[in-house]
Parts: sequence; structure tokens; C-alpha cells
Amino acid sequence: MNTVGHDLLERTIAEGPGDRPASAGPSTSSKAALDGTVSGTRAWLEERGVAIKGMKETSAGTMLFLSECPVTKTQSTGNSDIAVGVAADGTLSFHNLHSRGEGVKWADVRDALDPKPEIRMAPGVDLSGLTGEDEPADEPEEDGEPLPPGWRPFPTDALPEPIATYARAVAEAQMLDEATVVVPLLAALGGSVNAAMAIRIKRGWLEPCIVWSCVVMRSGDGKSHALDAALCFLREYQIEELARYERESQAFDNACMENPEELPAEPRPAARCVANDATVEGLAQLLASHHRGILLERDELAGWLGSFDRYARSAGGDRPFWLSAHGGRQHLIDRKTSRSIVIPACAVSIVGTIQPGVLERMVSDQDRESGLVARLLIAHPPTPVQAWTEAEVDLRLIDEVRGVFHWLLALQRDPGRGESSRPYEIPFEPDAKAAWIRWFNTAKKRQRESPTDDHAANWSKQIGYTARLALLFELIMRATEIAEGATAFQAAIATVGGHIRLEAVNRAIRVVEWFVGEGDRILARGESSEAMKELIRLQEWIERRGGRVTVRELCKSLRRYRKQPDQARDDLEALVVAGVGQWETPWHEGKRGPSAQVFVLAGAPAG
Repeated sequence: MNTVGHDLLERTIAEGPGDRPASAGPSTSSKAALDGTVSGTRAWLEERGVAIKGMKETSAGTMLFLSECPVTKTQSTGNSDIAVGVAADGTLSFHNLHSRGEGVKWADVRDALDPKPEIRMAPGVDLSGLTGEDEPADEPEEDGEPLPPGWRPFPTDALPEPIATYARAVAEAQMLDEATVVVPLLAALGGSVNAAMAIRIKRGWLEPCIVWSCVVMRSGDGKSHALDAALCFLREYQIEELARYERESQAFDNACMENPEELPAEPRPAARCVANDATVEGLAQLLASHHRGILLERDELAGWLGSFDRYARSAGGDRPFWLSAHGGRQHLIDRKTSRSIVIPACAVSIVGTIQPGVLERMVSDQDRESGLVARLLIAHPPTPVQAWTEAEVDLRLIDEVRGVFHWLLALQRDPGRGESSRPYEIPFEPDAKAAWIRWFNTAKKRQRESPTDDHAANWSKQIGYTARLALLFELIMRATEIAEGATAFQAAIATVGGHIRLEAVNRAIRVVEWFVGEGDRILARGESSEAMKELIRLQEWIERRGGRVTVRELCKSLRRYRKQPDQARDDLEALVVAGVGQWETPWHEGKRGPSAQVFVLAGAPAG
């Protein structure tokens, strides 16, 4: 599907339509050129004998309505069934709503009228990165649902097995985009390890397995199902641990009563791996006794964002804690009324969801400037057009993934580093280190070239995530290779048999490249004008209803278009000029003429 280019739409809305010709009559110039203006395009067409019967300005450009299709010679039967579109940035498009004109593009019209045309683009117009008529557009996978602006599917095949197969199976069963499942799954897997292991990039630079992730979705789109599929194994493990501790505590109490002089060993405390309390005070108590860290689960991350200053005397009081929590660093909390809390490894992975509007409202300038938001692996996936399916996740696959989680949870911090202990440090294999260095230098160059500080911060944090995900993917692969369990792997860390391999680094680079692009896309949406956001929201709304809508349906469905058919048509025309859809005029047997025009998104299923 052709998606709306953010820069094209932004210029289209900001600059308005191109220059109109001074006269509607034929051009007297014999050297008309395609210079990106309305007048130049009109003169070029009329010089070649094309009759223009009218024109219309829209919020995204100008439409020149033709009496005949230059390619198929189909005669116009309406007011706007054959037209050339001139976007505000000079991009040209062609639309023929007749069946014979299906698939005819501007390049076909240009070649039919002038096999070797003189094409001069307007000064400053840069078409790189936009889908042009001369180049094939990127198409979604066959049978894929329509995509929101700039969206690219998550590279699920970059994940190690059985995680990749599990993510696909859950997405199919729950009728979700794969990214909706993958993003919380990465945090759940990372939270199973947290500060137990760290990748040693070089002396003094360690990256733990801590992962923060967030899915941006509307309420009711199924995000809770994805969270449940990602977190079910950790919740199950924690319930088992609490039940074990309760049994052993009861047996301990009974033994003490029966024989007070010979006290048995006290039961091992229940391992905690998931918490729901987002307050610093609550998490500090857990982290003081759980040095490997914990996973914070928040179905709505708005509560986490809103908790930063709830109990602090000054704004920003909780942010230092969270910055430490992302790095697994030591953290000290001083309290006036009781003893201070020393956290040897303040390690907190985070997983949750948030609604698009809430994200924009709740993220403060301080959150951006501190890099807090850039630490999130964030995705705003599309919501597929859902239809019932009997697909389910195979029980054997669930058992395989459960085994991976249990293997990761069995990893322990290095006991040879004192009472507080430290994570096991895992270095690269030589070829993996070489790949990391190449990636690091490329990423730093792209960071320097970032258009804003927010985009640069996005790159900065993703460089660290490349190492973290390489560690996580290495551990997942080892979980399926080492039948003896996590203890055997930790014993092998001292040899090359326990190092980070090239495959893990390459997988991590692919995933991080995707997150960088998605982060830039979300930042661009937040930086856009309100008019552009309205067009993007309109396209997403049409996608959710199957990719087709008439002006009448739009006026009846969305409040902003009530009794505003001209505005509805203009906004749909803006999407046509931007290249993301076209008008169709369906015919029905038994009727004298065509039905009302239907706007159809490119790539939408047949109506």
C-alpha cells in the first residue's frame, strides 16, 4: 500500500495549492515544461492537445480535470472522473476512475504525450524517500492488512526460535499485528534476566538485560491479550514460588513447634519477578532483597508516567531512580523517618501500553530531555481488520517457550563478587565484536545527522539496546542448545563457549534498526501540525473500517464531518493527491448509472 509521506503531507498542508494559471485558455507557449506548478503542468498538457475542462483546489493541491484519458482515449462522463493531480511540492499523479483506466499512472500519461519529455522539478523539491510513479511502490505482504502512515512490519524472523514462532502464533490467534505481541514479549524475556547477566562491551562498559517496552494502541484494540501472552509465564512462575514458600513456611512452623531445640533451616524466600506497584517506595523494598531485578507490569503506562512526582516534594524527584533502574546501577534512597534503603542493583524492566493521545499529553519536556522516553522500545502498530478465526497456539509450542523462560529465570548473579554480587559478564566472540564495532560507527554517524535532539536521543539509546538484545538473543539460543540448564552455561562463560556470537549480534541489529525507524516515525507524528495529524487519523480510521468509504458515510460516521460534505471530499481528495488512495465508481446491475464514488485506500481488499 502507498502510505502518506509525512514530509509530503506537511508541505502540502502548509503551502497550499500551486500557482494557478492566469487564463483558462490554451497556452501560447511552445516551450512549456513540467516545473512542478499548476500553470506549467496545465500549459504542458494543453500544448500537447489535452483538453482541460476544469480544475479544483484541495487542501493538498490542485486537480486538473480532463475531457479524455490521453492513454486509453476514454471519454470523461462526469466532473472529476479523469484528472491530473498537482501536489503543493510539485509531485504529479493521474487518476482515471473508468475500468479501462485502471492502473494508468502519471508516467504512462507523460510517456504517451511526450516519449522524451523535458522534466524540471521545482527548486528544493526532493522526492527521495517518497513513492514515485516511476518506481514500484513498496507493497505489503500478500494478504496483509492496510498499514498506517510509514508503518513497516516488525522483522519477526530476526527473533530466535521458539520465540519467533510463538509471536506469530499468538498474533494470528488473537488477530493482532505481530509487533503488538513482540514488543511486550521482549520486555518479559529481558525481565526474566535483568541484572543477572550483562554483556561486556569493553572494560567499564556493561549493558544488562533490562528492557523497557511500550505498545501504543487505542483502548479496545486487543493490547491486553498481547500482554497476557507475553507475561503469562512469569505470572505462573511467581504464583508457583509464592505457593512453594507458603508450604515450606507452614512446614517450618510445624517443625519448630514439634522440636523447638532443633530448628530446621528457614525456607528460601519466594522469588519475585513481576510487580505492579509503580511507586519508588514500593519497588525499593523489593529490589533491596531481589538483586537480579524485577519486571514492572503496567497495563496502562499512563499511571507510571503520572507517578514520577506524586510523592516527591519537587518536580522530577523520581526520575533519578528510574534512570538508575534502566542501567541496573546501585541506588540509595535516604529517608528521614527510617533507615535508608540501599539497592545494590536497581534493575527494573518495564512493560505496558498507552493510548496515542495520552502519550502526547503526559510526556513532558523533562522526560524527553532526560532521555527517559528514549529508553522505551516503543511501537504504534496498526489494528488489523479483525475477523473470527479458530486459530490457537499449540500446547507444545507453549511448553517450549515456558522452558525458555524457566531457563532464563534460573540464571544467577555471580556469587564470587561479594555479598551483593554482580552480574555475570559475557564478552563478544571476535567476529561478533567486529560486527558490533561496524554497527557502532554507523549508528553514531546517523545519530550525528539526526534532525532534532529527540531523534538523536532515540539513536543514542538504541545503540545500547543493540548490545542488550544481542545478550538476550544469545541466552535464548543457549536455552534451546544446552540441555543441562542455565548452570552449565554459566560455568562455560569463562571459555569461548559462553561468549556472544555473531548470529546474536546480527539479529539484534535488525531488530534495533526497526525500532529506530519506528521511534522516528512516532516522533514525526508528535512534531506534525494538527492539520496533518487529522489527515493521518482519517487514513487510520478508513483502514480500520476496511479501507473504503464514501463521502456520505464519512459525514455520518465522524463528528467533524457532520453536515460538512465539502470538507469530507476535500480531505479525501488530499489523500488521493498524496498517493494513498483513489476514487472508484462502482456499477450495479439494474441501475441506470454508476453509484456514489467510493474512496479506496491503496492495497485495500476488493469491495
